[in-house]
Amino acid sequence: MKGKLFLAALAALLLTLPCNAVSWTGTEWNGDSSGAVGERSCDIVSIGREPARTDSIPYGDFQSAVRAAQDYDKSLSPYYLLLSQTQWQFSYYDCPADFDAGADVEFYREDFDDSDWDEIFVPSVWQTQGYDHPIYTNTTQKFARNFGNEDIGYPRDLPKAPTVYNPIGLYRHRFQIPADWAGRRVYLDFEGVDSAFYLWVNGVQVGYGEDSFTTDEFDITDYVRMGEENTIAVKVYRWCDGSWLEDQDFFDLSGIFRDVYCYAAPQTRVRDYSIVTDFDGAFVNSTLRVEAAVKNYTADSQPWEITLHLMDADGKEVPLAEENCRQAGTAAGGTEQTVSFRVPVAQPRKWSAEDPYLYTLVLEECTQSGTVYESAQVGFRKITYKTTSSGWFEGSTDDADLIRINGQPICFRGVDRHETHPEYGYAIPKEVMEEDIRVMLENNINAVRTSHYPNSPYWYYLCDKYGIYVVDEANVECHSNMIYENERITDYLSASIIDREYNMVRRDKNHPSVVMWSLGNECKNPQILRTILVQSYPDPEGIMRVLHAETADRPWHYEQAKLMTETGIDVYSGMYYRPEVLVEYGKNDAALPMIECEYEHAMGNSEGNFDEYWDAFDTYRNLQGGFIWDFVDQSIYLTAADGTRYFGYGGDYGENVHDDNFCANGLLLPDRTVQPEMAEVRYHYQQIKFQNVDASHGRVLLKNFCLFTDIAEKYELHWSIQRDDAILREGMLDAAQLDIPCVDSLTNQPGVGEVQIPVTLTESDLRPGSEYFLNLSLCLKEGEKGLPAGYRVAREQFTIVPEVNQMAEEAAQPPVTLSQEGDILLAQTQTLRVKFDETLGRITSLQGWDGTQWRDLLVPGEGPQGDFFRASTDNDRAFGAGQNIYIGMWRDKGEYKVQSVEAAQQEDGTVTVTVRGGYPNLNYMALNAVYTVYGDGYVGVEVEIIPNYSEELVYLPVAGMTMQVPQGYEQLTWLGNGPEETYIDRWKGTTVGKWESTVTDNFFPYVQSSETGNHVGVRYVALTDETGFGLMAAAQETMEFSALHYTAEELDRAVHPYELQAEADTTLRLNAIQIGVGGDDGWTRLVTHEQYRPHAPVYRYGFILGAITSDDDATALARSWQTSVAAK
Repeated sequence: MKGKLFLAALAALLLTLPCNAVSWTGTEWNGDSSGAVGERSCDIVSIGREPARTDSIPYGDFQSAVRAAQDYDKSLSPYYLLLSQTQWQFSYYDCPADFDAGADVEFYREDFDDSDWDEIFVPSVWQTQGYDHPIYTNTTQKFARNFGNEDIGYPRDLPKAPTVYNPIGLYRHRFQIPADWAGRRVYLDFEGVDSAFYLWVNGVQVGYGEDSFTTDEFDITDYVRMGEENTIAVKVYRWCDGSWLEDQDFFDLSGIFRDVYCYAAPQTRVRDYSIVTDFDGAFVNSTLRVEAAVKNYTADSQPWEITLHLMDADGKEVPLAEENCRQAGTAAGGTEQTVSFRVPVAQPRKWSAEDPYLYTLVLEECTQSGTVYESAQVGFRKITYKTTSSGWFEGSTDDADLIRINGQPICFRGVDRHETHPEYGYAIPKEVMEEDIRVMLENNINAVRTSHYPNSPYWYYLCDKYGIYVVDEANVECHSNMIYENERITDYLSASIIDREYNMVRRDKNHPSVVMWSLGNECKNPQILRTILVQSYPDPEGIMRVLHAETADRPWHYEQAKLMTETGIDVYSGMYYRPEVLVEYGKNDAALPMIECEYEHAMGNSEGNFDEYWDAFDTYRNLQGGFIWDFVDQSIYLTAADGTRYFGYGGDYGENVHDDNFCANGLLLPDRTVQPEMAEVRYHYQQIKFQNVDASHGRVLLKNFCLFTDIAEKYELHWSIQRDDAILREGMLDAAQLDIPCVDSLTNQPGVGEVQIPVTLTESDLRPGSEYFLNLSLCLKEGEKGLPAGYRVAREQFTIVPEVNQMAEEAAQPPVTLSQEGDILLAQTQTLRVKFDETLGRITSLQGWDGTQWRDLLVPGEGPQGDFFRASTDNDRAFGAGQNIYIGMWRDKGEYKVQSVEAAQQEDGTVTVTVRGGYPNLNYMALNAVYTVYGDGYVGVEVEIIPNYSEELVYLPVAGMTMQVPQGYEQLTWLGNGPEETYIDRWKGTTVGKWESTVTDNFFPYVQSSETGNHVGVRYVALTDETGFGLMAAAQETMEFSALHYTAEELDRAVHPYELQAEADTTLRLNAIQIGVGGDDGWTRLVTHEQYRPHAPVYRYGFILGAITSDDDATALARSWQTSVAAK
């Protein structure tokens, strides 16, 4: 009974607030829960606002309407007036009490003097303009216990808004309506205001809204003067009762942050329209379904006529039967009627992420006011899916058990994305959105979840145009309350939740890129969210509707529902399920398809074991991909005392309650610098994959995960044969070999085909100790979607094993001289001098001859010594409860205790020094080393590390050696995986090659300083000066290295990268192994998978040190050292 009373009262309330009877108390922002259900202030979500509608305005001529849709350019309309992208007058208050006691109480009056106010750019958030404080939390309410709000933020307080600290921004702006708009209706649109705002026009109350991330539209016809100056006044509250639904994992910011504009429309107009493209069972011919809501705003009956025109991408009109695309009628005064079109379209070119072909639909609207044109881009596509309870979708194929587009099962290679930028907050300029799209396309990302709110209208235009699948998410998250009793959410926030769902759907319904709706994020399962898809509730206009029935052309997602199909959800949406959970679900062949709406938590140096997820997604038919959390780090710029600009995070802005740097979860830095882990994403997200059948003989299996693309027509497959760092030969595969089918629609398995590459290695190709690789690159024949011709969309590298290896001829080397003075041993050749300190048990001096003088290759006294600690990553830290606890146990290794040192001149002229000892601080862990100095001028180092594990020393973070290289050796060259940094659980996105960088650039500035700069699969690394002279370290097999101007301890201590003080010298680490970075999430204590946590009983590896000059070929020199040491 209580629920029925609520629904009836809510419906009655919504119906009693038409736009022409605006009134308010001014307390609607603060959620008072007293009074009758439906009449409480917490039930009021808008006043005077027009029903949400598609993003469309009238144009004065046909061609302008077409161009406007294609270019997203409303300025082509004579009925459009942009009010933003300029300065407005602005005044700021910290709280409502300050405002009430201030001088601006009557700021809305037309004659109010605002000459002493500040100016602020609109759109913007005021926290980036010098006012107030950004606040970052993940789960806690942003206002809770921050800046004086000590007694609010708990579940018992819902739905009250804070009052002690709740900033208010006052805006005023003057504008002139064109005189020729007289006789038309005038609308004022705010695309985004955070969070609640009151609107006055010319001193008169007009409206109120509180859904921050969708458009609020107001009919201001009765309040404006045509051809004269008008004044807008807006009062924005940072928080309102609706803010309890905006507890997303993001920076809380405030203001008018999206565009504001006016437009004019005829008195009888198409108020809204929806577009659905249906298909026959074969997905060949389509029916274009258009529903137009024609409203007459006058008191008299008005005739109308609507004609549909469909234009292709080249601007040619598609022939349509006139009887299907033209209708006329009469609208009674003050009424709205629905006009339905069903237009057959023969064999349209279909829209998908692979081929985002767009038509333009023009609605020619004729009334007594004349003719106007509205337009929208149309992508012909049909989403099919199976529902288990709602029954809204009938299906058109017998296999509608997966989410499909045009009959093919979608695989989401996705990311979650916040609208964020360190300069602009979430007032994102178009050029930043365009850059985001470019980065996605370059890295094989085909889907985005608008986490956790509807994005800017321009974003959907870009996704339509460039082919990005969108999971559109409502502005609904009450994370801090999801662990508590959910009854209060249903009792007090149902009206707000309903409003936000419909606002999203009605605004974005016509975008082909939107392939799935999301109820919201992390609200647990209050009754309203359990039932909104399957039971009738009053929509924002008070009409009883079932949400899923209104949106049957797309499935619905809600992660918290899990497998509760009775809620009406159409997909099992997981969050941070580990790979083995996906595999188990896939093996069970469960009926409901599964996506990971968040996975592979990309916080800082992360994305380990990404391959395990994609092994599962590629294998099991009911696993349909996922969305990495997330795309870009969140931050607002701060400036240090020395003027350095840096990325701030939680706690840097004076907050008492915050979640530290948990905002930095992206694949990009806040300024859009691509982070190293993106290479792994790009590789595993490629839709063409390669399998080694017998690469040594050129046999490779191609797997085509495309849904529609003819890869032989679209791509070229380039191949090359590589020896170490040299390309021996290369070519392009005949296109006929690429005739490989797409994904099978029933099994959801890739099309496969074996190709034959002409792999040959002649005797002259072979070199002692060299390695050989087959490189494959799939490249665009022609440019598309902003990517140039020749752009590589997929790649692979396989090792080739020669049938006959070239054996090295062992040449005699000159003898090494050995002498001793006290505890110092000196081994010397013509080009190398090595000093060993028997007391310390290590090299204390390594010098090379540069042709004119001896030069230090290592800092005196800082030769190789045990290396067991690494700076913590964000995954290691895991909010203070992670594996960094175990890693930190290895930080203080203490002094090396020498047990024995044996030096000897060998019969072949080499000198060996054998050192045995260990580290008492590390439970007497043993480190033994054999140093062999060769007459040709290099020293081999064979290392044995025997950990003595315990309850504290659980596993070994690093097994290796560290040393200091003198300043000046800044140039960095290596043969190994690259060019990005790599780790044992994140390297498949790179290839073996010769890479060049600098020591400075080898450091990556993650938002919070951490481990960085590691490289695996390294054959050699050289650090040289500007003349080409320096130190080379060659692996006896392979090794890991990093070279930085910081020690691991310095990296671990710094809170922000700018706090690091670069040393002139370089810390060079040559390691057998380093623990992986992990990636499943950022809070599990041991997030790095067990196979990537070093815990072997012994580690043995070796490397070779010597001088390199500009006359040396680094690869040839390293291979000669390696073969000589291997022979010995």
